[in-house]
Amino acid sequence: MILLLAGVLFFAACGPSKEQQAQAILDKARELERLDRMPAAMREYDRLVEFKGTEIYQETEAALLKRGISIGSAETSWTIKEMYRIKNQIIREQRQEHPHGEITVPLEVKDTWGMPYFLHYSRGDKYYFLIKSAGPDKVFATDDDLKVIHQVGPGERRQRSGPKPQSVASPQHDAPGPAGRADAGTSETPVRPSASGSPPGRTPGPKANSPGEVLVDLEELMRKK
Repeated sequence: MILLLAGVLFFAACGPSKEQQAQAILDKARELERLDRMPAAMREYDRLVEFKGTEIYQETEAALLKRGISIGSAETSWTIKEMYRIKNQIIREQRQEHPHGEITVPLEVKDTWGMPYFLHYSRGDKYYFLIKSAGPDKVFATDDDLKVIHQVGPGERRQRSGPKPQSVASPQHDAPGPAGRADAGTSETPVRPSASGSPPGRTPGPKANSPGEVLVDLEELMRKK
């Protein structure tokens, strides 16, 4: 009896095992997903990186990779998926061109770090539009910026329309309507221009072709194993 009590006290002193801690994190992440609180869920998944040797980590990693999400960079993975969701919605609605020509607008939908995406329409020959996130540091023109581009296809010629290039962020301009759902891991937040124009704080508007930007294109992404 004394030995049994001593064993119970020993395990109680040791606390929960790594498998139990990982399971608790996984349960919380799944609950947050159920509540459609995706950024918070991604942060929980990233916490599992501390439990790489556990079965929970290995099983969860395999399941998330099938959804295009990597433990340790789940917030970034989810943000990129959201950017492609927005891109695909714009293409489906045939809004590759903007009636005001070259223009940049902030969107109401936000990335996993709580900052608005920026949508930039181009009149050039390389791409129709791009979607930008300031990344984890919430500042544009730094090394962790994310950008998804809808390129002009090979041999495709654009018909110029609209006035000369502008550098304006205004809610009066037209922008893509409500966004659809790419998969169960994305939100239904409408893709509309922000009512406040440029975001508050120290985040400047996006700069085209800034050094250090991470360029992500769907075709290149799909080729990666």
